[in-house]
Amino acid sequence: MHHGSAAVETARTTHSAVIHSRLHGLQHHLAPFYTDRHVRRLDEHITALTGGTL
Repeated sequence: MHHGSAAVETARTTHSAVIHSRLHGLQHHLAPFYTDRHVRRLDEHITALTGGTL
């Protein structure tokens, strides 16, 4: 979770298209863990940043 949050923060500050793309791709892998509130929050941050959803 810490790495995902750090990546979101880095993408937010650098506006890196590569990081945005990687984070968007990560969302698919989060699905099995979506019952965890931390994972849901990370997904919400990724969605807000990239416009992507699970």
